[in-house]
Amino acid sequence: MDELYRRHGPVVFRYARSRLDTEDAHDVTAEVFVVALRRWREVPEHELAWLLGVARRVIANHVRSARRRTALGERLRAQRTPEAVDPARSVDRTDALRRAVATLGPRDQEVVGLLLAADLDQRDLAAALGCSPNTASARASRARRRLRDALAAQDSEHDDDTEGVFSR
Repeated sequence: MDELYRRHGPVVFRYARSRLDTEDAHDVTAEVFVVALRRWREVPEHELAWLLGVARRVIANHVRSARRRTALGERLRAQRTPEAVDPARSVDRTDALRRAVATLGPRDQEVVGLLLAADLDQRDLAAALGCSPNTASARASRARRRLRDALAAQDSEHDDDTEGVFSR
C-alpha cells in the first residue's frame, strides 16, 4: 500500500486539487487510499486509472455533501426571525406545543419531531422514516392534524379555566 501511495498519491492529489481546494483535496486523496486499502484485492493491474475513478466518485460525493450543507445552512438562516418576540409568550407557546406533542402517539411524535427539528421536505422525511414519500406525506398530514386538534383542545381548556376566574 505504501508503494501504491508513493507512486500514485501525487497524481490523485493533483486531480482532486484541480476540482477542490487544497484542504478538501487532501481529504479526498486520503479517502481514495482508504478505499484502496479496503478493496486491496480488487485493485486492478491499471492501478492509476482505478484510483482516479475512485477519486472521481469521492469528489462527486464530496461536492454533493457540500451542497447539502450549504442548502441546510441557507434554510436555517431563512428560518431565523429578526423581529422582537416577547420571551414570556414564546415560553408559553413552547410549553403548549410540548404538552400537545406529549398527547400524541409515538409515531406522530416521531413525525412532528422530524418536521419541527429539521423542516424536512416530503422526500427527506420519507428517507428519515424509512417509507415511501406518499406514506410520509400521509403520516405528516395526520400528525399535523392531530397536533392542531391537541393544541385546540388545550386552548379550549384554557378558555374554560379563565372564564371561571373572571366570572367570580
